[in-house]
Amino acid sequence: MTNNPKRYGRFTASEIFKLVPGERGGTATRDKYILEKAIEIVQGCELPGFTSRHTEHGNFYEREAIDAFMAASGLTVEYQSDQFLQYGDNAGATPDGLVQDPFTGEIFATVDVKCPTGKFWHQKLDIIQNAKPQYQNSPKEYFYQAQMQMLVASAYYGVPIKKHYLVRYLAEPDMGDYAEPIQFDMDDSLRIYWKVIEADEIAQEQLIELIEQSAIERDELVNILKQTIQ
Repeated sequence: MTNNPKRYGRFTASEIFKLVPGERGGTATRDKYILEKAIEIVQGCELPGFTSRHTEHGNFYEREAIDAFMAASGLTVEYQSDQFLQYGDNAGATPDGLVQDPFTGEIFATVDVKCPTGKFWHQKLDIIQNAKPQYQNSPKEYFYQAQMQMLVASAYYGVPIKKHYLVRYLAEPDMGDYAEPIQFDMDDSLRIYWKVIEADEIAQEQLIELIEQSAIERDELVNILKQTIQ
């Protein structure tokens, strides 16, 4: 488990979509997420997240991915390196990067970059095939993550942030100390792709309302979990 007081108990951008009602209704995922946040408050630490060799690989190559994105897009990006931005008392986000005006330094976009290994092409297919018009032709979870990152960064830095870059980068696989490195036999342009998501005020207002209501339910659960059973 980790113990970052800025994070535990807060609803974060990467999972904020769980609070948004699904097209078919149902609250199981939402209720579980709210309960997890209540447990974090009672325990005083974050619940353990999923980790594996693949996630560690992705984290290791994030900076390389930011550099590749800047080279391909021509944008200036400040790498955030896991800086958690608090949003009020109940939420927050960790953009992987912030796009800046190269002359004024003003921030105008957030960046979410991932370096999946075996899932790189699967995620590209997901972005294409599971895109929804109501989510700016993106999958639901990526759309709301983007809206949350822009909302939080705008409040934190005091500037309107209206654009988000969803970036995926394919780093060469790490085969271990005693294996020959793998060289991709393809054009480097295929190793990176990104999707631009614009700020949606209606969706962001929806998230604000969902966070407020979910925080009330979370706190009610905290009180229940703290009760003594005899």
